Amino acid sequence: MKFYLALALITLFAVAVTALPAGDEPGTNLETLEQDLTLVDADQVTGELKRDKRVTCNIGEWACVAHCNAKSKKSGYCSRGVCYCTS
Repeated sequence: MKFYLALALITLFAVAVTALPAGDEPGTNLETLEQDLTLVDADQVTGELKRDKRVTCNIGEWACVAHCNAKSKKSGYCSRGVCYCTS
């Protein structure tokens, strides 16, 4: 019993030591972080927006049904590679 307690404490210590930061990482600069997170205006967006087809129908009909069930729909079916959900 003492062996298992000692093993658990050693494991806990090893996990705690490996979770500590290495110290060579630069600190987070809040100014650059704020600049990186600024929202982009719609006028600045260039290029054409594109919506890719879902891959669910390529996998199989069951994937489409699962996708629709995840969206709280009753069922779904594939037609020409596109998944359609039914209420």
